[in-house]
Amino acid sequence: MVAVLVGLKLRLLRNALRQSAWRIVGVVLATAYGLFLVALAVVGMIALRFTGVAVGPDVVVVGLSALTLGWTLVPLLASGMDDTLDPGRFALLPLRARELLPGLVASSLVGVPGVATVLIALASVVFWATGALPAIAALIGAVLGVLTSVVLARVVTTGLGGLMGGRRFRDSAAGIVAVLASLSGVTVAMGMEAVSRTPNAADLVGSLAALAGWTPFGWAWSLPADVASGRWGSAAAKLGCAVVLVAGLLRAWEALLERRLTSPLEARGGGERVGQSGWIDRLVGTSSAGAVAGRCLRYWRRDPRYITSIAMYLILPIVLVVSMQLQRRSGDDLGAVPWEFFGPFSLAMLVGLSTCQDLAYDGTAVWTHLTTGVPGRADRLGRLIALGVVVGPLFVLLQLAAAVISGRWDLVVPSTAVGAAAGLGGAGAASWIGAILQSPAAPAGANPFRTTNGGGLQAMIATMVTVAASGILAVPVLALAWAGLDQPWAAVAAPVVGLGIGLGAVTLGTRLGGGYLDGHWPEVLTNVSEKRA
Repeated sequence: MVAVLVGLKLRLLRNALRQSAWRIVGVVLATAYGLFLVALAVVGMIALRFTGVAVGPDVVVVGLSALTLGWTLVPLLASGMDDTLDPGRFALLPLRARELLPGLVASSLVGVPGVATVLIALASVVFWATGALPAIAALIGAVLGVLTSVVLARVVTTGLGGLMGGRRFRDSAAGIVAVLASLSGVTVAMGMEAVSRTPNAADLVGSLAALAGWTPFGWAWSLPADVASGRWGSAAAKLGCAVVLVAGLLRAWEALLERRLTSPLEARGGGERVGQSGWIDRLVGTSSAGAVAGRCLRYWRRDPRYITSIAMYLILPIVLVVSMQLQRRSGDDLGAVPWEFFGPFSLAMLVGLSTCQDLAYDGTAVWTHLTTGVPGRADRLGRLIALGVVVGPLFVLLQLAAAVISGRWDLVVPSTAVGAAAGLGGAGAASWIGAILQSPAAPAGANPFRTTNGGGLQAMIATMVTVAASGILAVPVLALAWAGLDQPWAAVAAPVVGLGIGLGAVTLGTRLGGGYLDGHWPEVLTNVSEKRA
């Protein structure tokens, strides 16, 4: 079964590459990046071993523990897990979860992240090969560490994905995610401040290695360090903990697989009553653009993908402002710049990201636009109206909070001008680039941590163009706002120019994007539809 599933994974990936040139480019770039990271890690381990640096073992333990932590966190914060061999596809076959489990574990290593992790683990074996016992311990730790990384990631994403399939959980998840992510960001900022205050870096790395070695992420990776140092009791305890952890994770994943094989449908909550949203129709009107805006506003209320976007809009400004405040309190010279206003500016920089891939969230529902003849410009404008209704109040609240915290009410107008240029400019750019580049997204109600077979290079390019456009369009307004601190004419010109740039970008973006959609709706429907290899 292992050979069958690994071979099936390879064939599916090969077929996916044949379907899309974007997929080929994405795989090439991902492979190059993965090889670069592997080479960096291997060279670093070799250098640490043969230079005899005292903190070398501690650095290796911390780095490998962070690797396992990354396997767990990255799918939750980025694009999700590769779900080419979705267990739900095996629901109609006479197979049990226990029969599929070994093959799914092995197939999870087929790909850039899996291969890179295995190579780094093998490099760690070479690092610890200073004697027979440390080498054996390193080999055992590498096997357990790789299994922990892969299976823990699958358990977390599959388990949380199942929970988030219910409507009630999705409706409350955004607040939970926002709070936890904000706390994690603040914790990282406080940790960085503590690092900057530590006089002896070697002692800090040693403390981090000792702490990581007694966490589930580092039990396996710190095993050879204890053996090499002669700490046999600690090594035995960590070996037992690592083995129990892997066994427990495999059992948990087996239970989740069993549930998927017997209940393959992911979407739930269809039987719940959905309240009326007449206020939305009254707010946006009944025109073509208003109808699109009303539907998008309902998505913003109910779709976990949009709710997560709102949470992210709140997280980054909070983390940024708190980090600045911690640096200021630690005595770093930040000058007289009121960094609190970077909160609303960061929100403005993120605005366009929701529009550049908005069509992907519609998925096959784009056919309703194609069959009803919705004008492309109405689609572009309606999505921006809905985005403004959601983000506009958040931007105003952040501006008021920045003024209250800093006491600089005189900066509200120039800050708003810069935010208008960045936010509206990014939205306009996203309206254009989002009409040209699309990639499939996981459908609503599905596991939000999975990926599709259509590739994500288009989404990455659209994101980069949108962010770049937001920054470029904000530069002239930022220069005027800065000059306006001393020159009255510049203070007057900044909001005028900012609003003009923003509205001009929106007008041009909706016109160009709408014109492109009018002639390419069938291609758009193909692009946003998930491709089955």
